[in-house]
Amino acid sequence: MLPWVKKVAIRRVLPHKLIIDIDERRPIAFARVARNILLIDEQGVLLENNLETLPHFDFPLIFGIESDYETDVLQRNKQRVGLYQELIRSLDKGGAGLSRDVSEVHLQDLGNVSVILNRDTVLVHLGREDFQEKFRRYLATSRELKKKYPHLDSVDLRYQNQVVIRTLDRKSVRKVSRRDLVGG
Repeated sequence: MLPWVKKVAIRRVLPHKLIIDIDERRPIAFARVARNILLIDEQGVLLENNLETLPHFDFPLIFGIESDYETDVLQRNKQRVGLYQELIRSLDKGGAGLSRDVSEVHLQDLGNVSVILNRDTVLVHLGREDFQEKFRRYLATSRELKKKYPHLDSVDLRYQNQVVIRTLDRKSVRKVSRRDLVGG
């Protein structure tokens, strides 16, 4: 099996001609698998990397992808990639273009999409819906959160009227209401 080859069609044209059509897979993200970083396509198929072509791609790094070509593994990877694509569509909806700010997408838990932004270290939990709204809420409050909690590790936005934060200093978890963030 050649992972980059999606479909091959071979036709014979008489008297002495053979036509071969090759449809290649198109990568949509990088995937962290064990200690390797591989390209992955929209079907969840891992693609071998050619180190010479890697600089031509500018994708987020996906975590949670499994390494295998067995049917059940491919199905789980396809689910994760589908969730990734849903996230990207949501972040870019209405011409927002917010997906360009995403560095990492964590998909280990299919019930919770988590992201890390470019030039940031905070893991932001977005859940499974309303990605753009929650992403914008983080962008609007991140500066204040980082000022108030200098060792901020993660921000959980899955809850309607509160933000749950985790800090590195004592691995403490705090619940902060949206009103507290806005009001000071």
